[in-house]
Amino acid sequence: PNELLDLQKNVPVLLFTGAMDYHANIDGVAWFCDQVFPAIRREYPSVGFWIVGSNPAPAVKRLAERPGVKVTGFVEDIRPYYSSADICVIPLRLARGIQNKVLEAMSMAKPVVSTAKALEGIGAIPGEHVLVADDADAIGRAVGDLLRNEGKRRLLGENARQFVMSRFDWSANMKLLEDLLQKNQESFRQD
Repeated sequence: PNELLDLQKNVPVLLFTGAMDYHANIDGVAWFCDQVFPAIRREYPSVGFWIVGSNPAPAVKRLAERPGVKVTGFVEDIRPYYSSADICVIPLRLARGIQNKVLEAMSMAKPVVSTAKALEGIGAIPGEHVLVADDADAIGRAVGDLLRNEGKRRLLGENARQFVMSRFDWSANMKLLEDLLQKNQESFRQD
């Protein structure tokens, strides 16, 4: 799409993905745009924040009126957006269960700045696989640190991808499930 040309210009891009009619996602991006992004833009005036996901609620659509914020709505393929992003931010304050957006970003070897709530259940090590921050100042500092340090972005992204491949690989997990089922079947026969 033509909008990807904007992503491929030499400007830093922060990315958030998800269903944009879901309350936790709406709250997260609105809070980020209100409390975090303005300070990042003061230090990095060209940085963009892309919100990519289906069914953006009216409150999310209005965020696109702010400087540097882009709301795409539904996209056919999310991978080009991940590939073109510099940092994935997951500022969820309300989260339950494993957040696939965290795993997707990590699997695409992207550095992730996440709240602790969004990271629950994944098992990634803060500082090694992702950066974790829960308040506006800490998130802003983490993003700024990554924007200043391309090597750190690359290393964090590579570590994230290796982590996801080792822990969330389908073939490895299917093997574990098959082994478990076989043990249960053998145990059943012995009874």
